[in-house]
Amino acid sequence: MSKSTKPSYELKPVKEIPARACSKKSKYDYILDAFLESKEKTSQVAVPNKTPNYVRNSLAKRIAVRNQVHLMDASCINGETYLELKDQSKKPEPTKKPEPEKKTEPTKKAE
Repeated sequence: MSKSTKPSYELKPVKEIPARACSKKSKYDYILDAFLESKEKTSQVAVPNKTPNYVRNSLAKRIAVRNQVHLMDASCINGETYLELKDQSKKPEPTKKPEPEKKTEPTKKAE
């Protein structure tokens, strides 16, 4: 059996993790910002070298991360990607919790 050698490494204590040097903003955030600023109800979106489904998925993820699911929706129809503002006049009805079923004791037959 051969002896395993320990990998070389270095651990340094730090007070805190430094801030990221790059922006955390996605290119899809810029698309969403432009759509919201446009005040359009619906817009078609095309990103070069990306499939419509990829663009829709990326936009939908960014909408969810930004907690704007109630404001807009991304969809892919007939090979085209669309952003659509949701109707703000319709307020969602509060969801009612289903009532637990009442357990009934089986009736005993009199002998």
